[in-house]
Amino acid sequence: MKALWRTLLLLMLGAFVLVSTLPNIHYAWDPGYNYGLSVTPQLTVDGVVPGDSADRAGVRVGDKIDQQSLSYADLLGFFGSEPTAGERVTATFLRGDRRLTVHLIAEQGAPTFYTRVIVPIKRIVSLVFIFIGELLVLRRPGRMTWSFYLFALGSTTATAFVYGRLPPPEYNALNAALYAIYGGASTAFLGFACRFPTDQVTGWRHIIDRWVPFVYVTAASLGALSWLSRDHAIAVPFRTIYRISNILDYFLIALGVVVLLATYAKEREQRQRIKWLIASLVLAGLSIAFIDFLSPLFPTIPGVLQTYWNPDDLAILNIFVPLAVAYAVLHHRVLDVNFIISRALVYAVLTSMVVALFAVLDWFFVRKLLATNLGVLIEIAVAIALGFWLNAVHRRVDGVVDRVFFRRRYLAELRLARIAAVLPHATSEASVDSLLISEPTDAFELASAALFARSPDGTYARKTAIGWGDDCTIGLGADDPVVLHLRSGLALVRLSEVRWPRDDLPRGAGYPALALPIVVRNHVVAIALYGAHKNQADLDPDEISAISNLAPGAGAAYDHLQAESMQREVDLLKSKVESLQAQLAEAQIQPA
Repeated sequence: MKALWRTLLLLMLGAFVLVSTLPNIHYAWDPGYNYGLSVTPQLTVDGVVPGDSADRAGVRVGDKIDQQSLSYADLLGFFGSEPTAGERVTATFLRGDRRLTVHLIAEQGAPTFYTRVIVPIKRIVSLVFIFIGELLVLRRPGRMTWSFYLFALGSTTATAFVYGRLPPPEYNALNAALYAIYGGASTAFLGFACRFPTDQVTGWRHIIDRWVPFVYVTAASLGALSWLSRDHAIAVPFRTIYRISNILDYFLIALGVVVLLATYAKEREQRQRIKWLIASLVLAGLSIAFIDFLSPLFPTIPGVLQTYWNPDDLAILNIFVPLAVAYAVLHHRVLDVNFIISRALVYAVLTSMVVALFAVLDWFFVRKLLATNLGVLIEIAVAIALGFWLNAVHRRVDGVVDRVFFRRRYLAELRLARIAAVLPHATSEASVDSLLISEPTDAFELASAALFARSPDGTYARKTAIGWGDDCTIGLGADDPVVLHLRSGLALVRLSEVRWPRDDLPRGAGYPALALPIVVRNHVVAIALYGAHKNQADLDPDEISAISNLAPGAGAAYDHLQAESMQREVDLLKSKVESLQAQLAEAQIQPA
């Protein structure tokens, strides 16, 4: 049930953002209608299109709209919603001490570089970014992936003009919800940075991570207020909200960048695998900060004027984040190679179907049934039904696609599953050692593996190894950090989550990534260490699960082998005792 609600929430958030913003792509071939001017939230004209309605009426840059001369619905047509073709409005402008009343007509705008190039790219970037975020949450749900997803949603930054035919209260409510998601983007960026790449928080990051949810709510509230104040729906100065929101954004992004750079400095063995992802995240975070900083210097509505550069263009840099994630997953397995290919096509089709369906619903129900709430109710009902359906389908996708497209990987996991079943029946410790080390190394093409067995004094001596040179340690002390973690938890440990200051371990891809305890009667009798793949790719959750499943069988094998060994010793001692007893009896009956 928890997975169902997670999938439903994931779907509804993604559908809301995409249905609200993807229709804006039509401006590439249909620029829409406007009055030929760009207006700031303070109602000051900051751009006039030569030859258009405002220019012909004598409106000039610097004029200010007299808010009292317009109804709120007409006021929105200047900077919020889009007027209809031929819509007429009478507005009064203030120019110093003069009042200028003009009649404006909404005319179709000319295509600009921004509408023809930037808008389509932004919408495609958002689609890809959100799609990757959804996949991450579906495959590895946790605070790290949810933060990444919220960052993807918040980086969309587009007004939902598709709701422009709704009454102002509904229009403002939907856009306020959208801008609340945008407002939380910087906090989500920081939340992801604190937990990347293991979804575990260490050291001073705990303090930051603890406050992330509260800061997210605050930032999201500021985002909603910025829309409402910008559209004059509330009597709060937009400039005040904008400045507070920007200062908070700068601080959170700067802190997130510091956290990511600290992660890069700390994860020495993983730098090759995470460097491009960190670089793309830093670039995306900085692009948000620069957009906030530079936007006041340019026309408020960039699609109106024929300009080739606008701070909003920087939003297309977000494309490097999903590309870096895909590269890191495919080439280095930073997160999980399994989902990105094997599920990508299937979920791409499903997501496209869902977005298309919601777009049709929005067009029909929102536009055709505005007089009632029936359209909204049907959209909610369809979202719930799709959530149930998608949750049921994605459970069946994994196995089928693995068998068809990833047969080699599927056979490797099947091979280890059979080894796990065979282990309890091993007849010698050498056979168990080989099955624990050689089989996973060969099946998953690992760079290294080693087995350490417990000695009577509590230390662990290396018995067998692959990829461990002569300069690598041959033993682990009883107080070694990894040994203590394994003894306390009796469960597999990812070594990237443990501080292990040793310089006598294999380097590069051979550096141990996993420590698997072999437990017999609540005692760790052996420790198996496994490195990454030979191509430096990390082990993904399915591979880790397959390896960890070897531990119970190995423990059972060692247990029964020790029992058999003890039984043989007992039998040997009994035989010796019987022999001594026979010799003693024979000596007693001999004549003196």
